[in-house]
Amino acid sequence: MHTDSTPEVQPVSPDRIFWSADRTPEEWAALAEGLRMAARGRHAAARESFDRCDTDGFLSQWAATSTAEKAELAAQLADAQGLWDFPALFNLAGELVSAREVQGRYGWSWVLDDEKHIAANGGSRWVNTSRSSNEATQAAYLRRKGYTQGVIRARGRVKATSGGGFSVHYWIGLVDPELTSYEVVRTAPEQA
Repeated sequence: MHTDSTPEVQPVSPDRIFWSADRTPEEWAALAEGLRMAARGRHAAARESFDRCDTDGFLSQWAATSTAEKAELAAQLADAQGLWDFPALFNLAGELVSAREVQGRYGWSWVLDDEKHIAANGGSRWVNTSRSSNEATQAAYLRRKGYTQGVIRARGRVKATSGGGFSVHYWIGLVDPELTSYEVVRTAPEQA
């Protein structure tokens, strides 16, 4: 029987988490540990399947390993109490611009979502970023266009992208794409 005031830890499925819920630090810690327990169980299931069937059980081995990877990423998010740092676009006045970062044919770009910012950008919805590996050059390139790239901290959740076949990539995305609640970490790149 569990008697102290900390929540009892049970394995947790990352698919059953309501990431917007308010939790105490102890509840976040218990959630993270439950996710790690689930990940360990899925890794063990993959090993057991391989030992029992060699590669004949490849589908169950893949599914168990994939689920474990998702649970491990969700545990990282729970360790951060559901908050994650995301790249964000700001105008030169330091105001958050309604935009999303996308990877296109020519690399990473920002897509403006707000008519006011599109008009301020000469009618273009796209804000290309510099391909330079030098951060100062990248920042200067964006500044010439009237923007800076900073960081916001907001509620995240684990998402999945399929690359086709058995390729699945897990990543952390925004719970609330409308950004009704966020904290500005910085409005420009960190200066060295």
